[in-house]
Amino acid sequence: MDSSEPPSTQFYFLVLAILLLLSMFFSASESSFLSASRLRLRYLSEKKNKAAIRTENLTRQKDRFLTAILIGNNIVNIATSALITAVSIDLFGNSGVGIATAISTLVILIFGEILPKSIAITRPESIALKLSLPLSVCIVLLTPLILLFSGITGLITRLLGIRTAKGPRAVTEEDIKTLIEISEEEGLIESKEREMLSNIMKYSDLTARDLMTPRTDIVAVSESSSIAELLELSRSTSFSRFPVYGDDIDDIRGIMYIKDFLYATEHNPDTNIRSLIRPVFYCFEGQTISSLQAKFHEKKQNLAIVLDEYGGTAGLVTTEDLLEKIFGDLQDEYDKPAEIHAITPPHPEQQSIPATVPGWIRLDEISEKLGISLQSDFYDTLGGYLLERFGDIPAPGSQIIEQGFVLIVEAVVGNRIETIRLQPEGGTA
Repeated sequence: MDSSEPPSTQFYFLVLAILLLLSMFFSASESSFLSASRLRLRYLSEKKNKAAIRTENLTRQKDRFLTAILIGNNIVNIATSALITAVSIDLFGNSGVGIATAISTLVILIFGEILPKSIAITRPESIALKLSLPLSVCIVLLTPLILLFSGITGLITRLLGIRTAKGPRAVTEEDIKTLIEISEEEGLIESKEREMLSNIMKYSDLTARDLMTPRTDIVAVSESSSIAELLELSRSTSFSRFPVYGDDIDDIRGIMYIKDFLYATEHNPDTNIRSLIRPVFYCFEGQTISSLQAKFHEKKQNLAIVLDEYGGTAGLVTTEDLLEKIFGDLQDEYDKPAEIHAITPPHPEQQSIPATVPGWIRLDEISEKLGISLQSDFYDTLGGYLLERFGDIPAPGSQIIEQGFVLIVEAVVGNRIETIRLQPEGGTA
């Protein structure tokens, strides 16, 4: 063949195939590296997988490898368009420009973008590992261009007053909550697991006041109580331990365990309560649950008396209260299962809710169950919320309508609303 002869059609197609393969390589690299699971890569890296270590190092330099991919992809795509245009003009003359534009757009879009990216996102980790070595070589070869374009980009962003983030973006609490919700939607976790994980996310924001049994509901014994009184109280409540007070409930002296009392009286019937009191652990209303949990562990106790700002008894909190905030209600062999009936919410996407709830149920908890927002500046419980709304102690049967629900006062004991009945507005429970 004479050296002056133009390259053959086969040569053009060979060069075109090479350019398309390079375009596919850069596009697949971009999708696979950005879609690859960082947890999976970290796991493989810890197993000393060289490709995983290389891939993880590349993902840490996201700006560098993205710049390399964009430069490489644009070079080969421009070269592809130029080659198709040259061949079209050679075959069709000036009318070949329009033909070349249509063909190059179609070819680059399908073979250089859609196809490789669609394949890459189906197995991102596997493909990223395979492409990590050739991509590393490309980054080295393109380093001069990477530095040039990075410098120009940095100069422009500074002139425009745009601040670029240094290092990887921090994962926020909202990101984790969204991830939990998406995991449930995609069937990766069950609704119970989602609820437990959501409870854990809320855990650090809670305080002793959020979980405690309020002062008015504390079952305590006087240190001067008789053996018969203590045994009767234990039988009627099924509690295994009681706070012991001196003058009044604000004067908590310690904790009495029934097992200690039974063991002692078996050997000495004249044993009194004072001699068996265990030291009491105090905490304050604003103490966070995480620090309270650490204190329980440190002091090897599972019950604490919550003090108010004046040093009086505000309530009582146990390790069981902490666990129930994550895992839900924990019933032991002495707990009586609550007889709760479900009613249908006004909106189908809401959960079924119990028809009767105790007055001490927290506003945030019942709001979540109902899918509405009940808020008070002064009270944390539904009973307190109703006291605020009525402005007085309501009589049984009193009711108000709140955001599509009827809240009916069912039972009042003394100055406290004991139980509340819920039903959809216009319906019956």
